[in-house]
Amino acid sequence: EKNWIIVADTSTDEIQQKNKETKSSCSNLDVFYLTEFPKLDEFPGPSGQFLKIAESMKYVEDKYCLTCADDDFIIPNGIKESIGFLEKNQDFVVAHGQYMGFDISKDSTGKPAFRWKYGNNTDSNTHSDPKARLMQQMSNYALTIYAVHRTETMKLVWDETIRTKNLGVFGELTASMLTSVYGKIKGLDVFYNFRQDRRPDSMCFQAKKLYDYVTDGTYDDRYSRLKECIAPHLAKKTNMSLKEAEKIVDKGWAEHTKRYKGFVSSKLSRMMKNMPMSSKFDEEMKKVYRKVRKRKSFEPNMEEVGKEPSAEYLEEYTFIKKIILENLEEENKIIA
Repeated sequence: EKNWIIVADTSTDEIQQKNKETKSSCSNLDVFYLTEFPKLDEFPGPSGQFLKIAESMKYVEDKYCLTCADDDFIIPNGIKESIGFLEKNQDFVVAHGQYMGFDISKDSTGKPAFRWKYGNNTDSNTHSDPKARLMQQMSNYALTIYAVHRTETMKLVWDETIRTKNLGVFGELTASMLTSVYGKIKGLDVFYNFRQDRRPDSMCFQAKKLYDYVTDGTYDDRYSRLKECIAPHLAKKTNMSLKEAEKIVDKGWAEHTKRYKGFVSSKLSRMMKNMPMSSKFDEEMKKVYRKVRKRKSFEPNMEEVGKEPSAEYLEEYTFIKKIILENLEEENKIIA
């Protein structure tokens, strides 16, 4: 086995040069650097990360692997605990721990203000039946992209996601939901990932949401691709017919989309555009729409500056916070 850190870089030439300089300074690490992705134009914007993961997987020789976004910090002990769990539990294909988020703003004096929050609880999905696992994953969605995977599962999942050329949130959902078909998912009670929140250039900000696909008229096509990807694998793993598997996916998807007020409001918006109505009724409907349009937030609020997390998170939290603030200070010196 070769323990590589694979960097899949599609930055500008200028930033790539800086990244290569950083790589050369890490002589103690075995870094494999990828910059060529021939089919990248088929996966525009944030969806390019899906192709980069799939292409990177061609070079993975280890038993386990994981992906890390460029604004994330994966906790080494979290990786170690996840691998240890998978070694002892062969019916699990994914393991990860608890996530935290951080945000950097400015205080009243213009200095960086570091805030953090606990993420939503990372639950396990331990049903023996693939159908039950998929239904749980759809009704109570848990992101698995950044978890530790068995390599063969991760290769399969991303090859299939890329094959259907699904974009944005549909690509993410396809990968995470297909993972649940192939095995159990463990959420460990260990600090696993510390990720930057509210970055305007991050995928979660740039990627289109479900209601955007409704609005632009491509929702049905994107959902059909998701179902086309997942249903045959569900049928294979359960020995049910393809038609039965497609019905299960439809049922699970109906449960999943109940979570989004924004999804409902977009359907309402599209309906309003196509309905002839009097000006008075139209205005009343718009008032209703504006109220519904306020999307429900599933994210915990940031903690106040100065407050610290509980003891099991504190050591890694303090170390990462120190690195971030020191780098910000250095960047500010360069700019000045």
